[in-house]
Amino acid sequence: LTGKRAILRPMERIDRLHAWESAQVFPFSRAAAVEVGWDPTEIAARLRSGRWHRLTRGAYVLTEFWDTLDPGDQHLCVVAGRLLLLKAGWHAARGSAVIAHGLPYLGQPPGHPQLVCQPATATANATSPHERLAALPRQDRAVARGIRVTSTARTAIDCARSMTMREAVVVADAVLRRGVPQEEL
Repeated sequence: LTGKRAILRPMERIDRLHAWESAQVFPFSRAAAVEVGWDPTEIAARLRSGRWHRLTRGAYVLTEFWDTLDPGDQHLCVVAGRLLLLKAGWHAARGSAVIAHGLPYLGQPPGHPQLVCQPATATANATSPHERLAALPRQDRAVARGIRVTSTARTAIDCARSMTMREAVVVADAVLRRGVPQEEL
Protein backbone atom coordinates (compact mmCIF):
# COMPACT_ATOMS: atom_id res chain seq x y z
CA LEU A 1 0.00 0.00 0.00
CA THR A 2 1.13 3.52 -0.72
CA GLY A 3 -0.88 6.08 1.16
CA LYS A 4 -4.56 5.23 0.83
CA ARG A 5 -4.18 3.62 -2.59
CA ALA A 6 -3.53 -0.03 -3.19
CA ILE A 7 -1.13 -0.88 -6.00
CA LEU A 8 -2.67 -3.49 -8.27
CA ARG A 9 -0.47 -6.19 -9.66
CA PRO A 10 -0.25 -5.96 -13.45
CA MET A 11 -2.38 -9.08 -14.02
CA GLU A 12 -5.04 -7.89 -11.54
CA ARG A 13 -5.24 -4.58 -13.39
CA ILE A 14 -5.52 -6.30 -16.77
CA ASP A 15 -8.21 -8.68 -15.47
CA ARG A 16 -10.18 -5.76 -14.01
CA LEU A 17 -9.97 -3.78 -17.26
CA HIS A 18 -10.98 -6.78 -19.38
CA ALA A 19 -13.97 -7.41 -17.11
CA TRP A 20 -15.04 -3.78 -17.49
CA GLU A 21 -14.53 -3.92 -21.26
CA SER A 22 -16.59 -7.09 -21.71
CA ALA A 23 -19.48 -5.53 -19.75
CA GLN A 24 -19.77 -2.59 -22.18
CA VAL A 25 -22.78 -3.19 -24.41
CA PHE A 26 -23.63 0.49 -24.80
CA PRO A 27 -21.59 3.49 -25.89
CA PHE A 28 -19.02 4.69 -23.40
CA SER A 29 -16.93 7.82 -23.24
CA ARG A 30 -13.17 8.17 -23.31
CA ALA A 31 -13.44 9.77 -19.87
CA ALA A 32 -15.20 6.66 -18.50
CA ALA A 33 -12.51 4.41 -19.98
CA VAL A 34 -9.75 6.54 -18.44
CA GLU A 35 -11.58 6.63 -15.11
CA VAL A 36 -11.54 2.85 -14.80
CA GLY A 37 -7.86 2.64 -15.72
CA TRP A 38 -7.34 2.58 -19.48
CA ASP A 39 -4.48 4.86 -20.45
CA PRO A 40 -4.46 6.83 -23.73
CA THR A 41 -2.02 4.47 -25.45
CA GLU A 42 -4.20 1.45 -24.57
CA ILE A 43 -7.28 3.27 -25.86
CA ALA A 44 -5.50 4.10 -29.12
CA ALA A 45 -4.36 0.47 -29.43
CA ARG A 46 -7.95 -0.78 -28.92
CA LEU A 47 -9.15 1.55 -31.67
CA ARG A 48 -6.31 0.62 -34.07
CA SER A 49 -6.83 -3.10 -33.51
CA GLY A 50 -10.55 -2.78 -34.18
CA ARG A 51 -11.70 -3.99 -30.75
CA TRP A 52 -13.39 -0.64 -30.12
CA HIS A 53 -15.40 1.29 -32.71
CA ARG A 54 -15.25 5.10 -32.62
CA LEU A 55 -18.77 6.52 -32.73
CA THR A 56 -17.72 10.13 -32.51
CA ARG A 57 -14.72 11.90 -31.04
CA GLY A 58 -14.55 10.70 -27.42
CA ALA A 59 -17.28 8.02 -27.59
CA TYR A 60 -16.81 4.35 -28.39
CA VAL A 61 -18.57 1.01 -28.44
CA LEU A 62 -17.21 -2.53 -28.66
CA THR A 63 -16.84 -3.50 -32.32
CA GLU A 64 -18.34 -6.95 -31.71
CA PHE A 65 -21.52 -5.21 -30.47
CA TRP A 66 -21.49 -2.62 -33.29
CA ASP A 67 -21.27 -5.36 -35.93
CA THR A 68 -24.52 -6.96 -34.72
CA LEU A 69 -26.57 -3.78 -35.26
CA ASP A 70 -28.64 -2.92 -38.33
CA PRO A 71 -28.12 0.56 -39.88
CA GLY A 72 -30.94 2.14 -37.84
CA ASP A 73 -29.57 0.78 -34.57
CA GLN A 74 -26.05 1.83 -35.56
CA HIS A 75 -27.37 5.35 -36.06
CA LEU A 76 -29.03 5.27 -32.62
CA CYS A 77 -25.73 4.05 -31.14
CA VAL A 78 -23.97 7.09 -32.64
CA VAL A 79 -26.77 9.33 -31.31
CA ALA A 80 -26.38 7.82 -27.82
CA GLY A 81 -22.61 8.34 -28.02
CA ARG A 82 -23.03 11.99 -28.98
CA LEU A 83 -25.63 12.61 -26.25
CA LEU A 84 -23.21 11.00 -23.78
CA LEU A 85 -20.72 13.79 -24.48
CA LEU A 86 -23.16 16.72 -24.46
CA LYS A 87 -24.56 18.43 -21.40
CA ALA A 88 -28.11 17.62 -20.31
CA GLY A 89 -30.87 19.20 -22.35
CA TRP A 90 -29.99 17.80 -25.77
CA HIS A 91 -32.51 15.51 -27.47
CA ALA A 92 -32.54 13.48 -30.68
CA ALA A 93 -34.75 15.21 -33.25
CA ARG A 94 -35.96 14.92 -36.83
CA GLY A 95 -34.64 11.75 -38.53
CA SER A 96 -32.82 10.54 -35.41
CA ALA A 97 -36.05 10.80 -33.39
CA VAL A 98 -38.00 9.03 -36.14
CA ILE A 99 -35.68 6.04 -35.84
CA ALA A 100 -35.70 6.08 -32.02
CA HIS A 101 -39.53 6.13 -31.97
CA GLY A 102 -39.58 3.20 -34.40
CA LEU A 103 -41.46 5.20 -37.02
CA PRO A 104 -41.02 4.39 -40.72
CA TYR A 105 -38.07 6.17 -42.29
CA LEU A 106 -37.59 6.27 -46.04
CA GLY A 107 -34.05 5.62 -47.20
CA GLN A 108 -30.92 5.31 -45.10
CA PRO A 109 -30.65 6.76 -41.58
CA PRO A 110 -29.18 10.26 -41.34
CA GLY A 111 -25.42 10.46 -41.70
CA HIS A 112 -25.09 12.41 -38.43
CA PRO A 113 -27.08 12.58 -35.20
CA GLN A 114 -29.80 15.20 -35.54
CA LEU A 115 -30.13 16.93 -32.19
CA VAL A 116 -31.97 19.85 -30.63
CA CYS A 117 -31.65 21.74 -27.35
CA GLN A 118 -33.59 24.50 -25.64
CA PRO A 119 -31.39 27.62 -25.97
CA ALA A 120 -31.83 28.64 -22.31
CA THR A 121 -30.57 25.25 -21.10
CA ALA A 122 -27.71 24.93 -23.56
CA THR A 123 -24.49 25.76 -21.82
CA ALA A 124 -22.57 24.90 -24.96
CA ASN A 125 -23.24 26.14 -28.45
CA ALA A 126 -24.34 23.82 -31.20
CA THR A 127 -21.13 22.55 -32.79
CA SER A 128 -22.60 21.14 -35.98
CA PRO A 129 -25.31 22.04 -38.49
CA HIS A 130 -27.06 18.87 -37.27
CA GLU A 131 -27.29 20.28 -33.74
CA ARG A 132 -29.85 23.04 -33.40
CA LEU A 133 -30.94 25.36 -30.65
CA ALA A 134 -34.73 25.75 -30.66
CA ALA A 135 -37.66 26.07 -28.30
CA LEU A 136 -38.22 22.67 -26.69
CA PRO A 137 -41.07 22.83 -24.14
CA ARG A 138 -41.52 19.96 -21.71
CA GLN A 139 -44.47 18.49 -23.61
CA ASP A 140 -42.21 18.12 -26.67
CA ARG A 141 -39.68 15.94 -24.82
CA ALA A 142 -39.77 12.17 -24.46
CA VAL A 143 -37.59 9.10 -24.04
CA ALA A 144 -37.57 6.33 -26.65
CA ARG A 145 -35.35 3.25 -26.50
CA GLY A 146 -33.43 4.86 -23.63
CA ILE A 147 -32.58 7.98 -25.66
CA ARG A 148 -33.82 11.52 -24.96
CA VAL A 149 -35.91 12.45 -28.02
CA THR A 150 -38.53 14.91 -29.16
CA SER A 151 -42.13 13.69 -28.71
CA THR A 152 -43.77 11.86 -31.61
CA ALA A 153 -45.92 14.91 -32.41
CA ARG A 154 -42.93 17.28 -32.35
CA THR A 155 -40.94 14.80 -34.43
CA ALA A 156 -43.65 14.71 -37.11
CA ILE A 157 -43.77 18.52 -37.28
CA ASP A 158 -39.98 18.86 -37.38
CA CYS A 159 -39.88 16.31 -40.20
CA ALA A 160 -42.55 18.27 -42.09
CA ARG A 161 -40.25 21.31 -41.89
CA SER A 162 -37.04 19.54 -42.86
CA MET A 163 -37.81 16.52 -45.08
CA THR A 164 -39.32 16.06 -48.50
CA MET A 165 -43.11 15.98 -48.58
CA ARG A 166 -43.15 12.23 -49.26
CA GLU A 167 -40.87 11.47 -46.29
CA ALA A 168 -42.79 13.79 -43.98
CA VAL A 169 -46.19 12.32 -44.95
CA VAL A 170 -44.95 8.81 -44.14
CA VAL A 171 -43.83 9.96 -40.67
CA ALA A 172 -46.98 12.01 -39.97
CA ASP A 173 -49.24 9.15 -41.07
CA ALA A 174 -47.44 6.75 -38.72
CA VAL A 175 -47.74 9.23 -35.84
CA LEU A 176 -51.49 9.62 -36.46
CA ARG A 177 -51.88 5.82 -36.58
CA ARG A 178 -50.29 5.69 -33.14
CA GLY A 179 -53.18 7.71 -31.82
CA VAL A 180 -51.68 11.18 -31.61
CA PRO A 181 -54.64 13.54 -32.18
CA GLN A 182 -54.51 15.54 -35.41
CA GLU A 183 -55.06 18.71 -33.36
CA GLU A 184 -51.79 18.06 -31.53
CA LEU A 185 -49.97 18.19 -34.85
